[in-house]
Amino acid sequence: MLTAVKKLRTSSEHLTPLHPEFLLLCLLSKMYKIGLSFLEDDVFEVDQPRDLFLYCYYGGMICIGQKNFRKGLELLQNVVTAPMSTINAIAVEAYKKYILTSLIHHGPFSTTLPKYTSAAAQRNLKSYCQLYIELANSYATGNVANLRIMFRPIGRNSRV
Repeated sequence: MLTAVKKLRTSSEHLTPLHPEFLLLCLLSKMYKIGLSFLEDDVFEVDQPRDLFLYCYYGGMICIGQKNFRKGLELLQNVVTAPMSTINAIAVEAYKKYILTSLIHHGPFSTTLPKYTSAAAQRNLKSYCQLYIELANSYATGNVANLRIMFRPIGRNSRV
């Protein structure tokens, strides 16, 4: 697959539809180091926006798997802040992972998105990721009781 990606791209800065597929294979096979080396090239030419969203999302997940949280957060933020006219599922999932990774790496999380984030993302991400934002807020305030309520098991015999 790596050979196919290299043959299809017109330059090292060109993102092909095979790039995210290759990263997904690295992610699924837990071969993070191969995927990580693949993320070193700067990307300036993109054929389809969806390819960029997936490339950054899978790349972020690979970086997180390698405990490179800074690079993982950067890639996930690229998904969340990329230009979009409507919100998409990839951006929603990236924002969820961004919140969780921020809590691990930085501690308290700020829900303020950068000014250059699209209006669609600004309007919709917080509503789609409300549970994650509540988790971040509970973490920031140290409200353990609220965390227990949020994540209690469902069922007759459930205990808090």
